[in-house]
Amino acid sequence: PVAEAQLRVVTYNTNTFQDGFVDGVERLARPGVDIALQGIGEELVNGIARPADIILLQEQQRPSTTTQDLVDRLNAIYGDGFYARGFEVGATTGGSGFGQLDGSEIRQAVIYRTDSVQLLAEDAFGSISRPTQPRETLFYQFRPVGYGADADLFIFNSHFEAGDGTGFGDDLFARENEATDIRNYITANNLGNANVNSAEDLKVESN
Repeated sequence: PVAEAQLRVVTYNTNTFQDGFVDGVERLARPGVDIALQGIGEELVNGIARPADIILLQEQQRPSTTTQDLVDRLNAIYGDGFYARGFEVGATTGGSGFGQLDGSEIRQAVIYRTDSVQLLAEDAFGSISRPTQPRETLFYQFRPVGYGADADLFIFNSHFEAGDGTGFGDDLFARENEATDIRNYITANNLGNANVNSAEDLKVESN
């Protein structure tokens, strides 16, 4: 891709649900997580400090609850409309999946700066069942503002199954399946020559 720009990409497993339920089952982030994200924006990296352009999140309930709560908090710091979120709701084997909101649901989501990148496309995929993988992987296509298609950035936001095989089942098999699904998605969508990173591996900024 051809682009000359600075982007700060963050991957953050928040694990920050407040104790108990809010509005029945809607789970909001704990107080202070927005301050942590603001601190990331103030950190000097190679002499540059800037608010995060793309924030890839794990352990969100869903975009309309936990993630929107974070968007609202960040916009309270940086200004209305500074940040927006994605809308893709990936399936999960935990909680209610796609059914009624459930406090134990966790899945991935994304927040992005509207003045620096455009979210052009998002998708969810993966073989969701036990013991293949617990959560769908989310795919995002971003374009830096002011650039063309040759600068597009493709990112996979995944939350691989953890453990040594005693919890979910065959955890090693689950992680292999998740990685294979990403590779197959890249091949099926002709992304082999694109600028592709996984949030699990990118770790540009991480908690």
